[in-house]
Amino acid sequence: MSNATASLPAVLRVDDDLEAIQADVGGDPAVAIEQAREDLARFEVREAATQASLLDDVESLLLRAQEQVEGDHARRLEAIRNRIRIYREAVSDTDEDLAVIDATVRTETEDESAIRAVRGEPVELVATVVNGGRARRVVVVAAFYDESGAELEQIATDELGFDADEQAAVELGVVVPGETAYYTATALDAETQTVG
Repeated sequence: MSNATASLPAVLRVDDDLEAIQADVGGDPAVAIEQAREDLARFEVREAATQASLLDDVESLLLRAQEQVEGDHARRLEAIRNRIRIYREAVSDTDEDLAVIDATVRTETEDESAIRAVRGEPVELVATVVNGGRARRVVVVAAFYDESGAELEQIATDELGFDADEQAAVELGVVVPGETAYYTATALDAETQTVG
């Protein structure tokens, strides 16, 4: 994983895949993929309001490349576009004053581990949640996806109390489904949003 995208949400860490596809294709698809990679590298330095616009641009670039390639490359680009869609859905499910700003997977022996390395194993998913609004009850939901973007499993915490303007790490013990390629962590307002 490139250093530029290491701090992206796990579901958007696609630079290695894009780099591999870009190395195999030429012409306009390679140009579009390079621009998408550059845009994703700037994702976290953008304001939240402009992140959606940046993802629109990335998705358009990837569609442009996908329409000009065939076979495995086209399928992989479609899977990456699915990951962007899944990220958008996870963000849209979150209350505007509530956010997961970081999520990592910990094992007994490592502070942070790649999700593919711990398939089928029990882990702690640690999500850093920021409540920028009123005091409320919060549920953190972890959703696991396979390579094609199909949801494998969704696991939620019990309701947790958050004070106004509180930031806290929330731990969720899970067994990572065997076909997991990536995951999302979403914070929901327990009073106004439902899990599933």
